[in-house]
Amino acid sequence: AVEPGDNVLEVGTGLGTYAFFAAEAGAGHVWAVDRDPVIHAAAMVSKANGLHDRITFLRSEVSEIELPERADLVVFEDYAIQLFNDVTWRLMRDVLEKHGRPGGRVFPGTARLNLGLAAGAEPEAILGLGGGGRLTAFGLDWSCIRPYLANAPRHAWISSDALVGRPFVGPELALDSSPTCEQLGLNAEWTLDRDVTVHALVLWFDLLLGAQSWYENAPGKAHSVWGQTLLPVFPPLEVPAGGCMQASVRPESLPDGAPGWLSWSAECGAEARRGHEFAAEPLSLEDLYGDTLV
Repeated sequence: AVEPGDNVLEVGTGLGTYAFFAAEAGAGHVWAVDRDPVIHAAAMVSKANGLHDRITFLRSEVSEIELPERADLVVFEDYAIQLFNDVTWRLMRDVLEKHGRPGGRVFPGTARLNLGLAAGAEPEAILGLGGGGRLTAFGLDWSCIRPYLANAPRHAWISSDALVGRPFVGPELALDSSPTCEQLGLNAEWTLDRDVTVHALVLWFDLLLGAQSWYENAPGKAHSVWGQTLLPVFPPLEVPAGGCMQASVRPESLPDGAPGWLSWSAECGAEARRGHEFAAEPLSLEDLYGDTLV
């Protein structure tokens, strides 16, 4: 990814690993930015390894820095669980506009989204929706909050055994520009070879590190940093052997184009399930409208 003489900007450097690699690969200069005090340890490691003359460590929000030159390569890996949320989308948009050289590059430069189906005891336990009966715990009845839970995405690391059918692999996304919400959406279809009760859609992303070497966050990948997003299908959807199931996931576009609330659907024949992240928020009318409520 690094070409000789490149100016490199690493956003969220942490202990500086990528900054060190960039300097050793021949970068002209590296600016490594992090808002947390760990950056002081990174600077110590840089000096101990004779790299301090090629790396400038900046403890700051990246939005507040000024660089003497634009970057040929921007390094960023602090993506959200679903790849982009409004924060990461705006951060990368602003970084590339302010600090990236026209025609510059990003590392990792490519991502892909994946969508799978989860069934069985494992996703059922993670979702905690309790089938159609009462939700009880500690001697209390929690059933009234089930509608919130049924619309709340869960961050999880599930096993590959929980998947049914082959995951749908979305198109590759270039990360050197801001993807649209349409590009961040997926539409998938499965024909299953056995009767299945689907409890959740499973969303994850992979990053291309180079030469078709993908960092995968698929279920069953024990090393995965990000894991997966489980999207409840409630009530669980019965899909007969040979039946066709269709599913979609898409973030709603905010006014500036950033991805907002996730919405999803799952359908088989006449049966359909829908979920929306906003419906997981226990808001009153006063929360929504404040002083404008009449």
